Amino acid sequence: MNRPDRQQQMIDYVTGEMTADERAEFRAALNGDAELHDQLAALTGAMNAVQTDRNNAATTDLETNIMRAVRREAATSDQPAHRAPSRWRVWGPLAAAAAVVMFVVLITSPDQPGGGGFGASVAWAEVVEAMNGVASFHAVAWADEPRNARTPKMYKIEMYYRAPGKYRAHGFDHVQFHADGESRIYNAAERKWLGPDETRFRFIPPEYIDTFEKKGMLDALLGMMFRGNPPQGQPVRSATVAASAGIEVFDYAHDPNQQWARIWVLKESKLPIRMKLYHPQSDDFMLVSFDYTDPQPASFFDPDHFEKVVTERDLRGVRQVMRAGAEKLEGKPVGIEQNFDPQRGIKVPELVSIASADTGDLLITAKHPKNLRPNGRAYAPSYAEQLFDNWGNTYYRVAPQMHRFNGAGEFTDKPIRMAYMAVPPFVRGSGERRVKLRYVVFDRFEDTQMNADIVVGEPEAVVPAPAGAGIPANWPGRDALTDPAKRREAMRKFHARRSPLWVQLDTLSALKPFDPYGYYLLRSYDLWDEYMAIYERDHLDKVLADPFENWNRMDRLGYYLLHLHRAGRHDEFDALHQRLKPLEAKFLAGADPRRSGFREGYQRYHFRLPVAMALPTAIEAVNNGARAKVLEVSRSKDGYAVVVIETPPSRKNVMGTDTWGWGRLDSDQPWQFVAGDTEGAHRRSEPTVRTWLIKGDAERVRFGYDVLITGVLPEPEGRAAHNGDRFRWHLDVNLPAPQHETRDELIAKYPKLAEDVKRADTPYMQHGKRIAQHRDAGRYAEAIAEAEALLALPHEQWPEHYRENDKAYRMARENYEVDIAGCRAALGQFDEALAAIDRVAEATPRPVYERGEHYYRWYYLHSAYADVVDELIAREQYDRAEVVLRRLETRRPDARLYVDENTGAHTEDGIRIKNPAYTVWRLWKPVDTAWLRLAQARTGEVLPEKIGP
Repeated sequence: MNRPDRQQQMIDYVTGEMTADERAEFRAALNGDAELHDQLAALTGAMNAVQTDRNNAATTDLETNIMRAVRREAATSDQPAHRAPSRWRVWGPLAAAAAVVMFVVLITSPDQPGGGGFGASVAWAEVVEAMNGVASFHAVAWADEPRNARTPKMYKIEMYYRAPGKYRAHGFDHVQFHADGESRIYNAAERKWLGPDETRFRFIPPEYIDTFEKKGMLDALLGMMFRGNPPQGQPVRSATVAASAGIEVFDYAHDPNQQWARIWVLKESKLPIRMKLYHPQSDDFMLVSFDYTDPQPASFFDPDHFEKVVTERDLRGVRQVMRAGAEKLEGKPVGIEQNFDPQRGIKVPELVSIASADTGDLLITAKHPKNLRPNGRAYAPSYAEQLFDNWGNTYYRVAPQMHRFNGAGEFTDKPIRMAYMAVPPFVRGSGERRVKLRYVVFDRFEDTQMNADIVVGEPEAVVPAPAGAGIPANWPGRDALTDPAKRREAMRKFHARRSPLWVQLDTLSALKPFDPYGYYLLRSYDLWDEYMAIYERDHLDKVLADPFENWNRMDRLGYYLLHLHRAGRHDEFDALHQRLKPLEAKFLAGADPRRSGFREGYQRYHFRLPVAMALPTAIEAVNNGARAKVLEVSRSKDGYAVVVIETPPSRKNVMGTDTWGWGRLDSDQPWQFVAGDTEGAHRRSEPTVRTWLIKGDAERVRFGYDVLITGVLPEPEGRAAHNGDRFRWHLDVNLPAPQHETRDELIAKYPKLAEDVKRADTPYMQHGKRIAQHRDAGRYAEAIAEAEALLALPHEQWPEHYRENDKAYRMARENYEVDIAGCRAALGQFDEALAAIDRVAEATPRPVYERGEHYYRWYYLHSAYADVVDELIAREQYDRAEVVLRRLETRRPDARLYVDENTGAHTEDGIRIKNPAYTVWRLWKPVDTAWLRLAQARTGEVLPEKIGP
């Protein structure tokens, strides 16, 4: 094919004047000729130039038909059409001119074949006009920037619009509101509004609003996509993408080799549905989709309404916070929190029958409710978790038969049979016995975020009299109801982590002898005095008859021996130790195969008892070893001293573990620590030299040095070793007469100490040290003065990590306020102390037990309240202490509604395993213990009969 023929064929191909065979022949030539491919692209560009400049709207349909025929046959490309300079050869302009002439002729002929059936094309001006008329839209932008080191490689930003002039945007854990010329930004991760100086993200920049007001919505969006520098002119219809399915495609570019945008528009509405921005050189792209079917109410754009929703609702995680206030999309949920409504569509099981035993226990038979979740899967089934009767009894489910599925996983019609134990002591009342069945549903699937039992109904029924004596043979779980040990185990499970401490202790103390589980309970609450008093009274003599009988006996006896030593009851410790030594030797030399495992574990120090038995030898070894010694002492006339101490190397103790410890000033010393090495490294094989700078005017100073002398070795699985006991050395140092005039002169010969002083000798650090020293020494008024002086420091004088992190700065200030409250309570200033703790508590979000959120903060606050209660008890103000505790009780959740097992719970940084019931139990431990202390103070008993409200 010669060039003139090729030119004519190219024009015929573009204008649709070829037969099918001719088109096939031309396409084959096009694929093998790069020059011909370039010429075809240039011809298409010329036609685009003509269509952009013309003003005759009547030719739109025919033009679209012609270009559709061209696109239908041409090879498509993802590179957009543009009006860049072409690479035409010498003959190029002739072909272009011919094409333009042909194009003009064609568009003046309305009867040209092939002109029907494709619908009218859309002009860009129509798209702009349609977009400016929308009342609302929701745009979602996905960006992929593989070479960006400042932000995530891929991120998502959402923007909502509601006329007139209301915007809301989400991204990077932040929410921005804009209306009436003002913007507010909320940090959803930290749950706080940001000030002008804190704002890092502005998803709706001021220039966007300015462009919108002047040029309209679409120009503003394109300007934002092109980062404020959109191409001149308007987007043009793509010449290389076939318009189909009622969609028109527009291209927009400066230089397609640098960046370009493609816009998809619905012909019917003339509204864009998708935009793509691409940077070929960096391989970055942004894809924006538009939704016009999600109109949000005006309240969704109101920051005050948003704050109210976040405050009042239990929103779990950043995503739910960012969607706060959103309404469902045409009745369909837009988030997890809208996907599950436990009060709708869940049926209570239909009661079939109730049977009772003379022990008070019950058997409930019910029809399975066959409840389904919104996604069609079965719930973890509904069941009666607890029962309550009108005689005052509570019943605990011990033998559920909840799942009723066939081999295909479908529900069957078999009834549910559930046995319940009457929680002792069972009360026999008079008159008709009616029971309330608390039905709950529990669903641990992650997409519902439901990790607590939800009560769905509490129907009542009459309980018939027992049919005979004992538990009928056909009851499920009969063994658990007839075996005394299993009944007690079931009772423990009921109370553990579901009942406050006083309920558990009341129930356990009613058992004779005191149940072994009670010792674990007392230890878990750090009630060592109570533990030891009951142990001495009820068990010690029996245990000493054969102390090496089993694991539990050895473990409790070891606790008891260590307690005697730590309490300073050395005579009692020595007497018991001497009594046990021959029994220990006999046990270790024994040949009974039933105790071989006990002997092996004992010799590997996996119990407290061998630790306690080795204690005297350990103390002797430490006392006969090297101790810390003073290497150098210097003093200045302005009240400073430097003490250089050498501590001995770490060495193996009798347990085979390392001894370690650290030196520090005793709290009652008249000297104050200023700077230096306060802790040193553990497990050093060489002596460690520590240099101290202290301030004071006494002639003597005492240092303390703690050493771990015994410890329980780690298990083979690698669990951490337990500390058995510590030994405290004291090192008294006599200070010489001053040799230097000033502190600076004193520390000049200690370069490292000078560096430490520079870091530590700031108002913040010095106030903090003096707060701790005064508080530890019982100088509470002085500690309060120091803390108030620290809080009065300007923000710029706080450490850098507080200056850069507003949340950390706020929490640090609150911690000092609580510390001040504790000191005020110690001085008897209870109103001021409680008011300070209340202020911090009111500013702290309520705990989310399912995920452990705000757990440590509330544990700290509960401990602060408990400290105030202890001070009130010390002053015998029992009624006022009870008022404080009762006020706290109004916030206590019903622990029975939380799951006592690990559950999967979503957090911002993945899935963490939490135990909601355990979290409740731990968080309220300080309050529970305070109730017990109050009851003990009123009655003088170790375990009073009445504990708690």
